[in-house]
Amino acid sequence: MLLPYPITSYASRNVDLTGGALDKVENFIISKFSNIRSYIKTYRSLKKLNEQELSVIGISKDEIFEVAKTAFKTEKLTA
Repeated sequence: MLLPYPITSYASRNVDLTGGALDKVENFIISKFSNIRSYIKTYRSLKKLNEQELSVIGISKDEIFEVAKTAFKTEKLTA
C-alpha cells in the first residue's frame, strides 16, 4: 500500500487506503450533515415569517416542523 501523500493529507481524494470504502463513508457523513443543515435552514427561515406571510405560501405556524421535515426527507432521497 503506497501512499502518494503522507497520511496527514487524508482530505485529499488522491489518498486511497481502503479501495474507496473510506470515500463512501466520508460521502455518507457529508451528505447527512448537509441534509441536517438544510433542514435547520428551512426551519429557521419559515419560523421568521409571520402568519400572513406563511398563508401566502399555503402553510401555518403549526405546519412549519412538518414542512421542514418533509424537505429534509426529500433532500435525503436525492442526495
